[in-house]
Amino acid sequence: LERVNERWLASRARTREIKRATRRTPLRHEPHCTKVVARDGHSGDIVGWAAFDHLCSDGQLIGGGLSTVRWDPSAACGGIATLLAVDGAKLLRSTMDADGDFTLALGESPLAPLPAGVELFGSRRSRYLDVIFRSVYHLGNAVYNTKGLTRWKRKWRAEQQVLYCAVEREPPLRETAAALSLIL
Repeated sequence: LERVNERWLASRARTREIKRATRRTPLRHEPHCTKVVARDGHSGDIVGWAAFDHLCSDGQLIGGGLSTVRWDPSAACGGIATLLAVDGAKLLRSTMDADGDFTLALGESPLAPLPAGVELFGSRRSRYLDVIFRSVYHLGNAVYNTKGLTRWKRKWRAEQQVLYCAVEREPPLRETAAALSLIL
């Protein structure tokens, strides 16, 4: 797994993990987390891995949050990330006690612009935050693969929900500084 991580990181715009604003999944067993690996069909080498944080309601497993996906970009086979997401979700669903709905939570790329047709209701938008978020999103690929992550997650055509960022006053200088310190 460490070799896969190293190769995956070496292929990214930022060749080291963001340590403050992301969940760093340990390469060991964790309770309430299912981890899956993909192996090369010929050599048996691990070419990718994924982690699904368990989503529970009333003590019952109802789904998983795809928290980490890593793959070896030099592997001869393609589509490893998608394979891990699909097969990992199937594996996790097979461990559920009941036949209820299964939720696969993909999260979203930080600060991604609202998709077409999704509007804010009952809130006043902060022009200051819009500029900051849009700038970080469009210029942030040197720090975090915001555009690629959004593209990969939106291809699933999942149900989307808008999350809000509330601030005490305009312009939210302290909140902006605190948020940026997490990712820089």
